[in-house]
Amino acid sequence: MDEPEANLSQWTADSIAKWEAWKHYRRFPSSRGLCILSYGLLPTRNVVHADLQRVLAQMPPAPKRWWTPFFQGSSGPGWDRDVLEEWITPETTPELHERAEFWRVSSDGRAFLLRASREDLTDPEHQGSSFSTILPVYWLGGLLAHGVRLGRILGFSSIIFSGTWKGLFGRYLSDSDGHYVAVQDSVLIEPTHVRIEDVAASLTDHVAVALQPLYDSFEAQGGAAQLPLGPSFFDVQLADWQEWLKG
Repeated sequence: MDEPEANLSQWTADSIAKWEAWKHYRRFPSSRGLCILSYGLLPTRNVVHADLQRVLAQMPPAPKRWWTPFFQGSSGPGWDRDVLEEWITPETTPELHERAEFWRVSSDGRAFLLRASREDLTDPEHQGSSFSTILPVYWLGGLLAHGVRLGRILGFSSIIFSGTWKGLFGRYLSDSDGHYVAVQDSVLIEPTHVRIEDVAASLTDHVAVALQPLYDSFEAQGGAAQLPLGPSFFDVQLADWQEWLKG
């Protein structure tokens, strides 16, 4: 494991540990499913706190504001030493009752985003039953687009990212009429190091490759047809993010 990968792994582990320690106090809603995404901007260097907070606050709204990465709620984020962080829960931000997340951005260009399964929040009586085909594409695409834009503004040249989906076993893909069911409980997106401008030029390709293990964890049931996950599927889902990167 090289140094950037080790740093990102430690950052992710530390962030999860903080979420675990504080989730009850913050009234983070119960959810079987979690999406955990992280990135680090390279080469590593520190950014002035005020500059980082200003750039994050001025980041333009996402194409679909409901799922803006590092959304700043009504209470606003706060600093914990060199880390800007915020909890978004239905209690703290009632207008976002289908959203629960904990995010952190450090002054050395690392970012962490943990989200509860939207499927579990919208249908709490049937937690762990369904999984959207589309949301992982939109969420990872948004994270990478955010990293590209932040990196450009602050003068970084490359990005390393990773992710994990948990609480998958037994869920069916909601966009496949239940014909695809998860046969493992968690899937890891291996750390990937790439130039920022390469991500900007081919966001679709990077998201499609990264998410392949996630979709491979769902097995066809009863001779189901192949999932329509070719290039056109990712192009359609990420078109708005591609346009956002041009702004």
